Amino acid sequence: MRLVSFAPDHSSSAVGVVADEGAARVVVDLSTPMAELGASRMEELVALDGPVWPKIRDLVEGGGPDNLPRHPIESVTILPPVLRPFQMLFVRANYPGPDGVKPDLDRPAFFSKLPSAMIGEDADILLPAMSSQPDWEGELAFVIGRRASHVSKEDAMGYVAGYTITNDITARDIQASGEPTLAKNFRTFAPLGPWLVTPDEVGDPHDLTIKQWVNGTLFQDGSTEDMLFDIPEIISFLSSVTDLYPGDVIATGAPAGIGKHQEPPVFLADGDTLRVEIEGIGALNNGVRTAPV
Repeated sequence: MRLVSFAPDHSSSAVGVVADEGAARVVVDLSTPMAELGASRMEELVALDGPVWPKIRDLVEGGGPDNLPRHPIESVTILPPVLRPFQMLFVRANYPGPDGVKPDLDRPAFFSKLPSAMIGEDADILLPAMSSQPDWEGELAFVIGRRASHVSKEDAMGYVAGYTITNDITARDIQASGEPTLAKNFRTFAPLGPWLVTPDEVGDPHDLTIKQWVNGTLFQDGSTEDMLFDIPEIISFLSSVTDLYPGDVIATGAPAGIGKHQEPPVFLADGDTLRVEIEGIGALNNGVRTAPV
């Protein structure tokens, strides 16, 4: 299933399932059945874990009691799949560099992004005045479905609620000046979405193509099979450091093709468009504009 957080009236938020009905794509509103389950947001839904998925699938495919409301997808605002993750943890240096050489690491390295930096599908990335080198990094991300503490690699995949796409936007000049946290956490610097795809639909998350286009030009073209540390290793390590909670977002790193490694370097500018596409999940699209003063 493709689970989505959306605003049906451009104000309140709800959770739904994206479904193709003939030539139309609709969002099936799960507000009523979720209320019966005691959940109102995606984080609460994924915390219910596996047993709830068959029930939701039956509701969607069967029309649901009183026929669940259906919204044309173009009529709603698509929000980040999870709205209030407790943590957003990004694995860095998890792919070979542009020279094809893998990083020499014996454990995953990571940093955090603020949940307040999130935006969803079709929302604009805002370029801060203090940076002239904003860059992109399209990545596979997954969402935690169960509280995880000291999880073994063998059990780790059972803690994954689903998969989505993120674009790790970074102000490279600020990063180079010794302020990496600031460089990663300007508002809008964490696009996420467009939806959360359940593991049964994605298949093997370690064999997915990742591509990113900037203004229609392909820059990133890689595969998750090239990750230095796979998802079980990431979950096992992170859960040995800190507890992971339902709804937490973990990004798995970026294949080569980022702007600072181009010859000459390429950075984002007002009016640019970004598209990250991951096999089995879909595509995340965002525009770029200068932040208001």
